[in-house]
This record gives sequence, structure tokens and C-alpha cells, in this order.
Amino acid sequence: METDVEKAKIVTIPEGMEEEDDIERVVEHERGFESLGQSKEDIDTRIGRLEQPICGQIFNADNNQAIVLASQDTFVQVKPFESVAISQFVEASATDGQIVIIEPGLYQILLSMSYSTTATANTYELEIQLNRGTRRLTHLHAERKTAAGGDIASVSVSGFENLIQSDSVEIWVQRTDGGGSSKTLTIRDSNLAVIKVG
Repeated sequence: METDVEKAKIVTIPEGMEEEDDIERVVEHERGFESLGQSKEDIDTRIGRLEQPICGQIFNADNNQAIVLASQDTFVQVKPFESVAISQFVEASATDGQIVIIEPGLYQILLSMSYSTTATANTYELEIQLNRGTRRLTHLHAERKTAAGGDIASVSVSGFENLIQSDSVEIWVQRTDGGGSSKTLTIRDSNLAVIKVG
């Protein structure tokens, strides 16, 4: 079946063409963009997406970001990030700590993080969540316990999820022990990346 992009390909008309049928063909071609409900610029953008990977990445690099976990078993979003590494046909925001999807499809999501804590041994859980924490991706989840205060732990998570337009991908963290005593998690390095694979 012919795709919208294929229908909208530009036809090259040789110089000096005067036949009425050929001129009408050019006119119908230009109208074709309107019949698709998209401008030529929209089509060009979609072609660009086919030629380049759809991906985004935000990161922290050795900046000792403090995340306060005031309560046990309560997720807190990791933000802000230090910078955007790449934002190609997605909307990656270091300030908001998220990557917003533009093109629906199957995405690989990758998380890596190293952190330390001044508290005694505590267990922390990291998880990919969507849309300001309103949807948990429990298959993109990891748990790590620090042996003692000052230890540096590392965690990585990767997996796949079907995402729709406007989904925002985020990292969330919680501690599962320590009761009501507030704890601070110091993030040394972190990366959040998505890439469309289907």
C-alpha cells in the first residue's frame, strides 16, 4: 500500500512542458499535500525522521545532585538534569528531567546512574515512569542497597515500551526503609535515553 510520504513525492517537470494534461498533473500534485491534511513542510519533516534516528538523551555528569527522600516508600522524580546530549524528533528537557515523545511507536529506554548517601545502609529503588509519575513501568525497575554511608552504588535499567505522542519519560526514585527519617540521595552521574526501534 502506498504511504502518505510516497504519495507526496515531488514530480520533476521538464522545462518547456506545455501539454494541458501535464500541467494539470502538476496542479493535482500540489493539491495532494492538502488532500493528505499536511503541508509540504510536514511531509519533509516526516521524511527527515525516516532518514535519521528518533532519539533523545539527558544526563548529569559528576555534579553531585541532591535528591531529598523525606518519606519511605514515596517516589520522587529525578530532576533537574545537567544537560541535553541529543534531542532528535523528541523534546528532551534537562530542566524538567524528561523526554517527551513526538512520534508514536516502540522505544528502547535506557537508564544508568551512580549515587551515594550519607546515611547508614538503605535500600533504594529506581524506576522509569511516564507522564509525571502517573504511569509506572514496573518492568523498567531496579533495586540497590548501599552497604554504608558514603558508598557509591551504580544501577542500570533497559527495556522496551510502546509510547504514544506526548508521553513523557522520567526517572523516579524511592527508599524502601529508614522510616520517617529524611534521607538525601546524592546522584553522581545519570543518563536517561530513548531511541525509537519500531
